[in-house]
Amino acid sequence: MYKKILLAVDDSDAAELALAQAVTVAKAMRAEVKALFVVTQALGSTLTPAEAATAAIGKRILEHVRSKMEANGLHYSTELLEEAGSAAGQIADTITSEANDWEADLIVMGTHGRRGIKRMVLGSVSEGVLTQSRIPVLVVRSDFED
Repeated sequence: MYKKILLAVDDSDAAELALAQAVTVAKAMRAEVKALFVVTQALGSTLTPAEAATAAIGKRILEHVRSKMEANGLHYSTELLEEAGSAAGQIADTITSEANDWEADLIVMGTHGRRGIKRMVLGSVSEGVLTQSRIPVLVVRSDFED
């Protein structure tokens, strides 16, 4: 049923749980997985020190994803994508656009499960993806709130 799974990752417990689910589904469906880490940057041509640190975290996370995919014998690719803007909606746009461009059958991602003021202030990437996506989205919630 699913042949191409886009896995959106970040540095959270929820993303680790989403990785485990993506591996499970990909093994069952013999699907290819593309792991995506989005680095947001302010308008400008170079990354700020904080953005560069985020990119380094992204590279580490994608290396972790690679090791999990290889250990499970899965066909996969990884991408660290730098996008201008930092709002949750812009990150959701990037994930959804990448899934559409790659012709993914399923998006897998974690959610932090924030509520109330934290959610209003920080936004929700997963909610944005759920709202925009034309394909199924598997959202894995962490028991831990960041």
